[in-house]
Amino acid sequence: MEYESEIWNNLFSNGEFVWKEPHEWVIRILPSLEKLSGNRVLDLGCGAGRHVVFLRKHAYVSHGTDHAFAGLLSARKWLLEEGFPMNLSQSQMDRLPYATSSFDAVVCLYVIYHGTVKKIESVFQEIRRVLGPDGLSLVTFISDRHHRYGCGEEIEANTFITNIGADAGIPHHFCGEEEIVRMVEEFEIVELELLEGMNEDGLLESHWAMLLKKGVSEKVF
Repeated sequence: MEYESEIWNNLFSNGEFVWKEPHEWVIRILPSLEKLSGNRVLDLGCGAGRHVVFLRKHAYVSHGTDHAFAGLLSARKWLLEEGFPMNLSQSQMDRLPYATSSFDAVVCLYVIYHGTVKKIESVFQEIRRVLGPDGLSLVTFISDRHHRYGCGEEIEANTFITNIGADAGIPHHFCGEEEIVRMVEEFEIVELELLEGMNEDGLLESHWAMLLKKGVSEKVF
């Protein structure tokens, strides 16, 4: 874990993944967020803070959490420049420092698949815990069609410590549609889309984007 933290801190310190524009899907779900009863949104794995800032500009009480301190420093600087509250915390994504039902929505982009299946399942449990009734969650997964699939050491089925890319050395779990649907069975899938395109080297980048609704699915015994 310390080794992974060092990788992420170095990436943010060197300007990698310091994006300024919001993801297209965050813009796309704004109408859905407007229909929620509350306006508290968590960016889980907020990095340098692009969605914390974007959502604050759209009148949401946005919070951000990340385990990379260097990313949080960038987010803090940006929020200061904008004059926004610094609702930031450092945490692991499967151990969130928030009370149950703290948020109306959770955004988690390009983050949740950095771990084993067991860890991903724990993260979903945490997302579900911090969401209020009928809360929404926007999540992206890396697809098993991605050009990096199979690169590096396979530590479990479809999970590789990749050896190429800026975040080489970090576990990546690659998913097909069937596995994704199974992982989120405690949520209602509102939307699911495969986002694909070629990078500057002509290699396929492939990610799943999904909008989930918490709903009520607790088991009754």
